[in-house]
Amino acid sequence: MDFSRLEQYQQLFYQGDWLQKENEQLLKESKEIRKRADLLLEDQVVFTDCLDMEACENPYSLSKFKWNTSPTNDSEWIFMLNRQGYLLDLAMCYRMTLKEKYLVKYKEILFQFIEKNGAPSEASQRSWRTIDTGIRLMNWIKSWTYLDVLDTFNRQEQELLQQAIHIHVDYILTTFLPKIVSAS
Repeated sequence: MDFSRLEQYQQLFYQGDWLQKENEQLLKESKEIRKRADLLLEDQVVFTDCLDMEACENPYSLSKFKWNTSPTNDSEWIFMLNRQGYLLDLAMCYRMTLKEKYLVKYKEILFQFIEKNGAPSEASQRSWRTIDTGIRLMNWIKSWTYLDVLDTFNRQEQELLQQAIHIHVDYILTTFLPKIVSAS
């Protein structure tokens, strides 16, 4: 195998002050994560992560608008809220700082969702769209990479999480509509 091309690309990529720029970008990103997590500790949510499909820089009360209403009657806000990407922020901040307050808030939000809105119903249609359900489940699982699940959750909490995962997967399997490709 000829690695000469790879070596050329590496020489281009690793030249100059790339490491300093990379570290500066990581520091900037970690500050943004911490800022969003600290807002959550104050019961405020914003959607400013680069993966947030509907950005919203205005902080709104998380507890006031759970899980099927929004501050502006905007369904897109409800969709963002229920994707729960902010749980990643809390999990990462807990891992970076080891401050229990992030873990406590993480568990509070997660288990309140499961308790109050943990299964699809007529009243929860806007928070249980198939795509948002899949993204929420993905965000839960991604956030667990920052937490030692066996140490973080007691036996009862682990069982609740397993039940919630099954509900999510069953819902996705029953509501997913495959694309129909027409032969034209």
